Order: sequence, then C-alpha cells, then structure tokens
Amino acid sequence: YLYGNYKKSFDNQIITINGIYYEKVFGTENGFNFSPMYKLRAKTREKEIFRQYGSRLIGCYHSHAEYKAKFSDVDRKLEMLHYSSNKSALIYSPIDEELIGDIITFNAIHEARITLINQDEVERLYFPKIPIKPGKVLALKK
Repeated sequence: YLYGNYKKSFDNQIITINGIYYEKVFGTENGFNFSPMYKLRAKTREKEIFRQYGSRLIGCYHSHAEYKAKFSDVDRKLEMLHYSSNKSALIYSPIDEELIGDIITFNAIHEARITLINQDEVERLYFPKIPIKPGKVLALKK
C-alpha cells in the first residue's frame, strides 16, 4: 500500500507518495490477493502516518516479477473497484527495472508520468516493524 497526498490544479493531478507499507507476502506467477488483515494493518498505520506526515492511504503497488510492467485487465478492474477516488496504482517490473503508474479518479484511469525525488526520505513501513531504510519518494503526475 502507498501513503501520500493528492493535489489537483487547473490542468494537473499530482500524487506524492512518501510512505510504503508492505508485508513479506508472495503471490503466484498469475496473481496476488491483498488479504483483509493486510489491508486492515495498512489502514491502522494510516492514522499514525497522518499524524506524523499528513499523508493518507493513497493507493497500492505490486510487482510483475519476471514480466513487463503493464496493467492487466484484472489490474484495471481492481483499480476502478478499489481505488476510484483520486488514488494511485503502481506496477514494478524487476526484470526490466521499470515502474509505471496510474492515477484513478471517480470516472477515469489516467496513465501517470513518474518522477523519483528525495529518495532518502520515504517511510518504509513493514509488518512486523523493522528499522526504516532509505527508499524513494514518488510523484505521479497526469
């Protein structure tokens, strides 16, 4: 799950991601399910993250392991079903070292340009808790 902030200007939508919640859970070649407890733990951390950084739960990410970073039909359906309120979705392909993202609004999915900035300032939130390590802060812009 991703924590961050959403801003809308005249002709842009910008999502800044400054926190990542993850658990060491693996899927199969063709699928992964976020369990209800996984989501509950991410939502529970949201209160703490909001108090500290002013960030909200803003979307989710997953890896495509050995495949290209591309949103599948299932990914698109899940985006509209679960993140249809100005949220974000990211997919990372380790094999290609490629990261893609979408901004999901109430009525559309927008492919986003991703800019990596301030890579040492991201909060990496893990369950169970482990020491924070440097990561990347992402900005998605339509």
